[in-house]
This record gives sequence, structure tokens and C-alpha cells, in this order.
Amino acid sequence: MQKLTYSLVILLIICSCNEKVSFEKAQPAHAKQLGQIPTLYHGNYIDLEDSSSVKIMNNMIVQYEKEPFIIAEPIDSILVEIDLEPGIDIVTRGTDFIEINFWGISKEKLEFRNDSLFGSINIPQVIFSFEEGDILKEKSDCYFFNVKCESGYYLRKVKLDEDVLTVSKIERAEDVVSLSSISRNSDRKGKGLKPNKRQFNRINRNSFNISREFKKVE
Repeated sequence: MQKLTYSLVILLIICSCNEKVSFEKAQPAHAKQLGQIPTLYHGNYIDLEDSSSVKIMNNMIVQYEKEPFIIAEPIDSILVEIDLEPGIDIVTRGTDFIEINFWGISKEKLEFRNDSLFGSINIPQVIFSFEEGDILKEKSDCYFFNVKCESGYYLRKVKLDEDVLTVSKIERAEDVVSLSSISRNSDRKGKGLKPNKRQFNRINRNSFNISREFKKVE
């Protein structure tokens, strides 16, 4: 199980390191804050490029990698790790298997063989959650998913057009901090930015690039 939890940590580190821009406060600062993800967006989506998938629910979004995670470890080490990991617990114990619940999102089964557990499981990675302090804002016909990080929030601009979900992000810090008034009052590296309403409108028009596209499947 150490390999399993280690893989989750690596995924989170990779996501954080890839973020070039963050904001001190959730953006757009002047826009309406929502308490749940709109029902229209709920469902399962497949990435059009790499076939990974995401599931959007009322209060969170989870991502599943294309390939499952292979477990082959001693029973005792896995049971200890489950006890120590918040949100992961055993919901069923059979004579030759256990069923593990991941954060109330999905259940996966591992089989006993001698003194070890084996299986192929699809681990959900939480990429947005109100419970973790993430914030959702609405502006015009787009939704802005603010994900909490050390320097404030990093941002995703999301729009659903029929059954295609488009996710945009700010790829280059230079595109944002080139606004002189922002660069004077914020980190010149693009972290903890503090744009006013006019400045964010410029960012919204010019600095977002499509990073991923998903097809809604159900």
C-alpha cells in the first residue's frame, strides 16, 4: 500500500509543479461564488487525447488514469497503510478478498493469496473538492475552478459545449505579469497575483489556452 499512497503523492506534486500562475484570492474576485457544481456538468468524461477519464459530481471532481495500478504486497503492510490513510477504508472482508473504499468515491477489490494481496485497481485522484477549500466561480457562460495551493489558488476555466468539456489554463506566467500594475504588486514569477476587475478581464480574454478537452460519455 505504500506504493499506492506514494503514487498519489507524486501525482499531487506533479500537478503543483506544473502550475506557473496562482492568485492570492479566488478569481474572478468580483464574480459569484457557487456552493456546488452545476448539475449540467455532472457525469463521466473521457480525455480526447490520452483516454484518461474524469468524473464530475456535486461537490468534487476526480480523475482516473488510463492504466490501472497493480498491487502485489504483503497483507500486513497494506492493512497498516489503510489504517493510517484518511478517507481510505475496508468496507468488505471476505474469505479470499477485501474491498477498499476510496474517499467514498469508488470501491476496489484485492484478492488474498497466501500472505499477500493482489489486484488491479483504478485509484481516483481528487482534483477539485469544496471540502479541501477549493472554490468555484461563475462568469458569463464559463466556470472558474479555483484549486487551493500554497501561494493561493491556481485556476481552470471550464466550459461545456453540448457534450465536449473544454478546460483552459494560463500556460505562461509572462502573459500575466506583463501587466505592469500586477507585476508591481505581486510576485514577478506569477505566484500570488492580485489583479483588479479590469486586469482579470484582460487575463480572461488573452491569457487562457485550452489544455484539455473531454467527451461526455454518460
